Amino acid sequence: MKYIVVKNFAGTESIYLFSSTLNHVNMALKICGPQYAAGEVVSAGSIMYDEDAGVCTCIGESLTLKVKSRGEPDNILLRASLRTMY
Repeated sequence: MKYIVVKNFAGTESIYLFSSTLNHVNMALKICGPQYAAGEVVSAGSIMYDEDAGVCTCIGESLTLKVKSRGEPDNILLRASLRTMY
């Protein structure tokens, strides 16, 4: 699974999760619109699931967007998002 974090113009950050078969730049264009009119992508990468610990972690980078995972700030957004989904 992959993700991007988008910061809107009010300064709020949101995380978006999507299939590993898609690329980051196409997903960012769908979320933010042409020329990223609805926000700025501040980080992107992949999601790793550690079965033993039962924890998801944001890792890596997006080669198509040229941004990296920010580690813990992204992990906090991810875990908050997963709590609201389930």
